[in-house]
Amino acid sequence: MPFYEDGDTRKVQTAVLSRPGSDEPVFLPFDHFEFDDFAATHRGQQFYCGTLLGGCGTKLSAKRYTDKKCHFAHHPPVRCRRTANSESSADHLYIAQALKRWLTSQGKGAGLSVTHHHRTDGPGGWIDLRFEKSQRAIRVQLERPELAVWRDTRSRLARQAPRGAHWIYGPDSMVAHNEVEASGYALRVRCHTAGATRLVEIGTQLPGHTVEWTTLDQCRLTASGIVTPELEETSTGIGVRKILPPAATPLPEEPQSPIFQLVPGSMAFTRAAPVTGTAHRRFYDAHAQQAGSTAVPARISLPLDAAIPERDLLWVLLGPTTVQFPLPAEGQGAVQRCLIAAESIARLEGEVPEHWRGLVAQTADAQAAPRQRDLSAVASARTPRQQHEPVQQPSRLERAVSPEPEPAVRKGRQGERRAHRRAIDDARTMLASLYDQASEALHQGDAEGIRQAARYFDALRRSPRSGDELRMSAEGLFEEVAAWHREMRQVSAPNSPRLDCILQQLDREGHALALAELRTLVDRAEAEVEGLGHRLDEVDLPELDRWRGEVERRAALMPLQTLWRIARRVRLVLQSCARSHLTVTWAALDIQVGGALRGLQPEELTELLVEVDRETKIGEPPLAALVTANDHQLSPLYGDVLDHLDRVVPAASTLEAPWRADVARLCEIWRRR
Repeated sequence: MPFYEDGDTRKVQTAVLSRPGSDEPVFLPFDHFEFDDFAATHRGQQFYCGTLLGGCGTKLSAKRYTDKKCHFAHHPPVRCRRTANSESSADHLYIAQALKRWLTSQGKGAGLSVTHHHRTDGPGGWIDLRFEKSQRAIRVQLERPELAVWRDTRSRLARQAPRGAHWIYGPDSMVAHNEVEASGYALRVRCHTAGATRLVEIGTQLPGHTVEWTTLDQCRLTASGIVTPELEETSTGIGVRKILPPAATPLPEEPQSPIFQLVPGSMAFTRAAPVTGTAHRRFYDAHAQQAGSTAVPARISLPLDAAIPERDLLWVLLGPTTVQFPLPAEGQGAVQRCLIAAESIARLEGEVPEHWRGLVAQTADAQAAPRQRDLSAVASARTPRQQHEPVQQPSRLERAVSPEPEPAVRKGRQGERRAHRRAIDDARTMLASLYDQASEALHQGDAEGIRQAARYFDALRRSPRSGDELRMSAEGLFEEVAAWHREMRQVSAPNSPRLDCILQQLDREGHALALAELRTLVDRAEAEVEGLGHRLDEVDLPELDRWRGEVERRAALMPLQTLWRIARRVRLVLQSCARSHLTVTWAALDIQVGGALRGLQPEELTELLVEVDRETKIGEPPLAALVTANDHQLSPLYGDVLDHLDRVVPAASTLEAPWRADVARLCEIWRRR
């Protein structure tokens, strides 16, 4: 085997802590922006190429890179035969640690032992956990065994652990379906990356190969075995939970779907055709358009005392207005319509605003095709002999059902493309302006101005809501401007290595440090400044002032314990909203939690929603989706909440559709709870 120097390109993503034989794993995130958090979490700890990872047992260093994945590296020279280096290479240790913590929480920590067995080509063959004086066992089968070997081992383990031998199968075991045939279900395990760790999930494989995933804290240990939310304990052991059919209830008059509140006066409609109503409301099928959106089929709900809309005129909905997306179709091929309810309407007079131009096209189409309606009426008024014959549709009717998009839809799409191009042009202009400011700061010797520009470029290239083109442009500009800042710092470095070291540490770690740690660093830097006096280069003073301001700003924020208490109350409110198919504005939410949200800063509100969804199951939309801005639209904090929860964050221009889908899924999930 070759000796691997410091420049070795192998990407070793996992290690163990404290000693070569440790079973405590650690995962180094790929992204260099997460490196500072990783370093702060593991400050002063030693990393080893662990023997339980199939490694050589020597020390490793965590390496930060901006042009490739961060990874661990051996101290040269060293000979290592480790074959598994990826992010999943320590999953067997993460699984064992998670099961140890869970068994301890179940009161089985006393006398608990864990044994790791290597597979033929490396670590992670299977794990044995013994407890209750070795009378009970959990076998985590990670590698694929021969079927005969698995059957023999299953029988032998049952004899060795007379109080119960419980099997859990990894992704590569390939015998979980045999367990389903034998027991009616099988327990599965998998890991996935979340920040600087690997999260462990437990699955229940049911007949038909479906697997329902959850976390260990949702499971419990009984005398019969491990019970997940999909299982139940019966007099004969553990089996798949029986789902009782719902009690017969009368169908609701209107479909139960998520309700969104709209700004009064923001929705207009035309081509209103009356349909069957209720004792208190009239309904009209129409084409509706919200300001800034495209025209869509809708059903308008108005009170009996509201004006009756004429078909070919444009009308604006007034008063409290809500929308439900969508109404279920009434039959195969029926049009999907959203239900829009308002209290009154007004005729749109004068020139039609640009944001409702799509409705003008709808009206024009309706007026241009009177013959189409006449032909339809003639076709429906056939003689009794003709009623069983197929209708010969006129060519104009054939064109009416053509897949070609309607003019309003085409115009809406063109408008979206124009808006996208304008957004790109605006982004380019903004980047050029920032670059000009950085160039001017370079000519003036203003290191702080250069550093601020570099921070803006850095934020743009990191933001998951920036478009690909914007991120790529910001990436190149960041590298150039950051290089200017490094060169200027070298030219005008202060005459204090200790101060320079503190400032560099603040730049690297300041935003990730706890308040007490940050205050200590800033105090040390200020003490160094006072000791230097006139010898200190002034270029670093604004930087220090900024960190002092950061300390004062954080000190004024709400304590975490208080934030956690409020988060518990907010979670209960949002669960109730989800069951009632409602969204809630920040103002209304503040009232429901007794005014506890007043005065909170945006970052505190973001952190509050993140805490609300700490307990939300993986795979479910966050409850934070139900919180809207005070105009009942998408909250500007929602993207940040998704980002903090390690969820996929669409670009800002496309976030609204996934948000509405999240709200719909939440309401459907909580309707059954």
